Amino acid sequence: MATKLDPLSYLNFWEEAQAQEFGLLVTCETEQDKKLLVVALYECRKRSGGFEELMLAKPSTTEIFIVKKTLQEMP
Repeated sequence: MATKLDPLSYLNFWEEAQAQEFGLLVTCETEQDKKLLVVALYECRKRSGGFEELMLAKPSTTEIFIVKKTLQEMP
């Protein structure tokens, strides 16, 4: 396990990203923290069995964007 916390403790990140229009931006303090969080987020998604419509984008050395793969069209 990448962090000391149970991976399912990161479920709120996935849920919040899903609730937003585009997704959720998470900024970590260090690049190492980001690496650990990415592993934990993937494990959380695997264990929860959901959130296939979301993906992780890593725009910088300390940022993770949990973003929707597709956006709904505006009426």
